[in-house]
Amino acid sequence: MSILLTGLAASSGITIAPAHLLVESDLSIKKQHTADENHEVARLHDSFACAPGMGIS
Repeated sequence: MSILLTGLAASSGITIAPAHLLVESDLSIKKQHTADENHEVARLHDSFACAPGMGIS
């Protein structure tokens, strides 16, 4: 399969290399209500533990 992509070149010449197609992700957020605030705070802290290196503690 061959697809011709056009755009502005960063430098003169040609390049033969793999191309990566970037698509926009679905970042929709479902609104939920809860009566148990402590449970939600615990879930938030658990999510911090799942994201190492993010500088969140």
